[in-house]
Amino acid sequence: MFALPSNGFRHRASRLSQTMPTTTEPSDPWLVRRLTLLAGVDVANTSGLEFGPLTVPLVWRHEGNVEYVDHVSTEELRKKYAADPNVNVANLLEIDHVLENAKLPASLRQRSFDYVVATHVFEHVPNPLGWLCECASIIKPHGVLGLTIPDKRFTFDRVRPMTVLAEWVEAQLADRQQPAPRSAFEVAMLSVRMPLAETWSRPPTADELNTGELGRLPAALALARKAARGYVDLHCSVFTPRSCLLLLADAADLDLHPFRLARFRDTAVGGYEFSLQLRAAREDTPNVRAASFREMAGSTHQGSPHDAAA
Repeated sequence: MFALPSNGFRHRASRLSQTMPTTTEPSDPWLVRRLTLLAGVDVANTSGLEFGPLTVPLVWRHEGNVEYVDHVSTEELRKKYAADPNVNVANLLEIDHVLENAKLPASLRQRSFDYVVATHVFEHVPNPLGWLCECASIIKPHGVLGLTIPDKRFTFDRVRPMTVLAEWVEAQLADRQQPAPRSAFEVAMLSVRMPLAETWSRPPTADELNTGELGRLPAALALARKAARGYVDLHCSVFTPRSCLLLLADAADLDLHPFRLARFRDTAVGGYEFSLQLRAAREDTPNVRAASFREMAGSTHQGSPHDAAA
């Protein structure tokens, strides 16, 4: 994990890209997320908001003043995950706040928190720039926003094209409140069956990269039509660590969000996610905030020996 000083643009991690990461996936990824996203935060004596905690939050209620928010209620989450073998619906945490049209509900808009955390949430957000600004509006001065995000190279998003800034700008200008039908079409066409993080040790097989039923045009069109009628939960944005940092840098240059990078953990060997801690820095100029992301992007590694993604 890298930590940036307050004037993060002066940090010189390394201007040369590493060809391989130097850290391996720890035995407790949850702990690594927490150490990165909540570095410097005293959860016992601060207030926090966590998006999408499901059954294992980053911060438990007994640890401090934390509240939970999700896109649907606890009861709706039970229905959504009823057939999912990876989620024990009996252990779902009670949600305190439900998003309203993909935005913060009225119950939160006039509140302020020391930290906001979201693990495997940001990629689902239909309007990432709008969401970042919403989070900034409820974070106290110099508070933090912690994000853990999947690395496309080691997930079912492997062959999907990486998100570009134009998509984020379009979503913000359109005030998008649900995933775009074109995103749903792409998910149906290009999602693969490759096991998570498996390609650290071997290249993906042709069968794993074959989209099969998902890749058929009628199925893709059906999902796009469904997305046009209402909310469909999917990955709206697709990243590598470097592409995400550069997107955040470009958006900061345009003053489209008020954050600078405070801490970053690249995808580790054997893992499939990376983490960022963003700090609200409204007093910094856009180019200073942007530089904090751009400097760290220059030191990200290029994945596994079997990965050709940029």
